[in-house]
Amino acid sequence: MMSLTTILLVILVVKCLTLIFVPLVAIRIPRLRPDTYPEVPPEAPEISVIIPARNEEKNIARVLSSCLNQDYERFEVIVVDDHSTDKTPEIIAALATDSENLKVVRPPPLPQGWLGKNHALFHGTLAAEKDHYLFIDADTWLHPLCLKQVCNHLVSTEADLLTIIPHVENKSFWERVVQPCIMKLIMLWFPGNLVNNPKSKVASANGPFLLFKKESYEHIGGHEALKDDIVEDLSLAKGIKAAGKKIAYVNAPDLQTIRMYTSLNEIWQGWTKNFYTGLNKNPIIVLLAIIFITLFFIMPVLLFIYITVALKGHALNNILWLLCLFILVVDMVSDHLIEHYYTMKPCPLAYQFLGYAIIIGIILNSMFASLRGGDVAWKDRQCSIK
Repeated sequence: MMSLTTILLVILVVKCLTLIFVPLVAIRIPRLRPDTYPEVPPEAPEISVIIPARNEEKNIARVLSSCLNQDYERFEVIVVDDHSTDKTPEIIAALATDSENLKVVRPPPLPQGWLGKNHALFHGTLAAEKDHYLFIDADTWLHPLCLKQVCNHLVSTEADLLTIIPHVENKSFWERVVQPCIMKLIMLWFPGNLVNNPKSKVASANGPFLLFKKESYEHIGGHEALKDDIVEDLSLAKGIKAAGKKIAYVNAPDLQTIRMYTSLNEIWQGWTKNFYTGLNKNPIIVLLAIIFITLFFIMPVLLFIYITVALKGHALNNILWLLCLFILVVDMVSDHLIEHYYTMKPCPLAYQFLGYAIIIGIILNSMFASLRGGDVAWKDRQCSIK
């Protein structure tokens, strides 16, 4: 049986390896900035920007304004008002009167077997007239040079799907505690350099920004083939890789900002609908994920606190306490590297065990909800995650 000291030594060694892993992955992911490409490419693609909107009165004006004010000529903006019951339709209508470049689509009532977002995006593509589709979420906003930069990169890489790592804005206490921990785990689970490697089977994409060649999107069936898929961005990315096509996964926090959730309830519900599917709906993988999170992110913090309190002034003489201290220091350096490369503010170290404990709760809730064929309330609808 492994002793606690041995376990902590293993954890420390693995944590130290992340100090190499994080920068190695980061430097292999292209970084796009507003000035990366100074000119629009001669073969600049035409883009249909498609935005699903359901009860987005707090966000819709900002995202539409950021899209309409792009320093790029060959694009149109399509907003799909998905039967909103708040002031979203009125805000869209007011903006549409001032812009000839904005189309408003109102899809038919949601048919059985479809999820709302997938249905809305499908109908957005039916109204699109360009040869590339850019799907973005309503809770994001773009830098004025975003389209110019991503279109240049799409042309230069000949990618079939371009997706970006945005800047994630976290304002409330619970956002700052939970969201950075989730982003760190996703980064470890889907290394961007492997996503970019055509020889690797690792596929991932960020749903708030998916830029497709129209022919590639249609080749894999688009959203119509994923009517009830709750994690459609991941499935679309897997479809692109499976078809032998190319993904460009780029780091671009200067070009897009997103505030995903504003409260603990939204965080809980939003990630509940995604986590179990993201873990391949496999209870064994769930168990391994929980063990990994507990050993590597929760236990060292709690053990450090316990020994500090129990031994009072004699903690410095305890090998377990010193190992925990070293692990926490390595965590701080790792978080600093992630912040440096991805502009992602880390969770304060004092609260990290709480953030990861909440993540375990979300994972378990997601699994049990799926296994019992349950639904998750989202955007005033019930989303099945079975």
